[in-house]
Amino acid sequence: MKKKTILSFFIIIGFFINACSHQEDIQNDFMFEEYSKGDKIVLNSVNGGAKTLIRTDKGFIVEGEEDKVLMIDFFGTFCAPCKEEALELSKLWK
Repeated sequence: MKKKTILSFFIIIGFFINACSHQEDIQNDFMFEEYSKGDKIVLNSVNGGAKTLIRTDKGFIVEGEEDKVLMIDFFGTFCAPCKEEALELSKLWK
């Protein structure tokens, strides 16, 4: 009985060691590349419009609106501070 208990213990420990040491290769379908100078990116609006951003040495400019300031804000509707910020940005826009 004692031999079976010791053998079972070592088998279980062996499974744990094997499970913890196994590394899984994760495949990522996304390719992240830095934009080069002159690259164009088209942003589609939820209202049906589109803006084209052009990469420059200092950042991005909007094609056809080079003299205007562009502000992009990413937020979630579940985030209370984000909702407050969206209201303030909406007031600023008006």
